[in-house]
Amino acid sequence: METLFFQAVQRGFVSGGDADALNFLAAGIRANEIKDGDPTRVFMGLIKRRLWGHLTQAQEDRAAAALRRFREKDPNRFRLRPSENAETLSRYEAAKMSAPRERVNACTMVMRAAAAGKCFSTESNCR
Repeated sequence: METLFFQAVQRGFVSGGDADALNFLAAGIRANEIKDGDPTRVFMGLIKRRLWGHLTQAQEDRAAAALRRFREKDPNRFRLRPSENAETLSRYEAAKMSAPRERVNACTMVMRAAAAGKCFSTESNCR
């Protein structure tokens, strides 16, 4: 699993930080729990699209316990060496920039405009 994690970091799917290590392990646990479908596809979908919101607290707790067990034996498990951090972070940021942008519909635009104090109305009482 650690090898897969480092491959995901190299490809820019995750940043390599502790939170992403926890999410990565929890995604693996979720994928193994599915009854119907292909666990590999579920796992890759969660990782590539960063669907951390689909992970349950129980899955995250199991992942945290697993990460603690790994790090009791070797504190450097699921951690990048300091020399790798800068290079990996730049790859991660480049991958993030090339990722598909958020879809913005008309409702989202109106909500953002309202939050910014702009108005789309032709009424004279608009700010």
